[in-house]
Amino acid sequence: MKKFYLLLIICSMFFASARAEIGEGVIKIKTDKLIGENIKMDILIYGGLDEEGEVQDEDPTEGKNISFEGATVTWSSSMKIILKINSPEITIRGKVDYLSIVNQKLVEIDVNKADELYELRINENPIQSLDINQAPKLKVLWASYCKELSDVKMDKADKITSISLQGTKISSIDLSNKPLITNLNLGENPHLKSIDVTMLPLLEELWINANGIKSLDVSKNPKLNHLECSRNKLTELDVTNNTKLEAFFCWGNQIKDKAMDKLIASLVQESGDTEREFCVYNKLYADEGNVLTEEQAAAVKARGWIPKQATGSMEFFMWEEYKGVPTGIENLTIQKEDKGAWYDLNGRRIEKPSAKGIYIHNGKKILIK
Repeated sequence: MKKFYLLLIICSMFFASARAEIGEGVIKIKTDKLIGENIKMDILIYGGLDEEGEVQDEDPTEGKNISFEGATVTWSSSMKIILKINSPEITIRGKVDYLSIVNQKLVEIDVNKADELYELRINENPIQSLDINQAPKLKVLWASYCKELSDVKMDKADKITSISLQGTKISSIDLSNKPLITNLNLGENPHLKSIDVTMLPLLEELWINANGIKSLDVSKNPKLNHLECSRNKLTELDVTNNTKLEAFFCWGNQIKDKAMDKLIASLVQESGDTEREFCVYNKLYADEGNVLTEEQAAAVKARGWIPKQATGSMEFFMWEEYKGVPTGIENLTIQKEDKGAWYDLNGRRIEKPSAKGIYIHNGKKILIK
């Protein structure tokens, strides 16, 4: 009997030692995949700091620095792992600091005990909600094209530096306590009608395209280098304080006339060799409302920027220099439901024009390209 108890003590000490080596971090996931199917993921393990204080990552090795419950490792190479699903819930134990589970029918993830988690990528999954409040070291979150995602709890995630929540159902986001953010991608969120980035002094890249936003204040973002705010409902914009801006995409809005003049005047004057792009017009986009005249295009160039328009197709377009339209002539993409009368320059009423040229429509000269 004493030998039996001694064996139990030795076994418990062994498992406790193994658990200590693996680490106390816990991540739990659920997927819509069936038991017996495979799930793929990329994982890195926190391996301490080097002499210069930089984080050292390790590849995951089952039984050494990571363990799985509810799944069996069927293949692994470097940071890549394939698991065979044995249970509706999978538990990952270890000091995981990088986790990527992309397009794997993920429906739930719990990172509340992931003490070392630094970067989480869960793009293209049917997950509906996400809570990262208890992941104290998380700095990078990617959950783009999670088309059912409507609730993201991250009030306490004040260390985060990069967020990508493109193509979701979120309708609001509070960034007031996240001053370290440098990269923010909130594009293609049709329910997100407003965004406040005035609390992000370190912001370098901002993507808010295709949201239906009517106003944008970037006056408190002096480090902004890349701004993508196309396909919104902006009627004016001021980038006076964004002197580091080099890539500026604002096509697909409603900026024209004096508002366009003011926007151009707010562009930083480039006097060196930096190439600065002003992607202002896309004739391929049905709702394009921006108007840049020839004189305004010349004013853009005078400030050291290159005015550009899109060419190709909406599925794949490239940018070329744009010379603008003659003063008093507006661009227009013909809409199927547009029933307004059309006239040629001789005053003759015609059907909707199919050829290139200048026409009269709703009392205005329209250039069809």
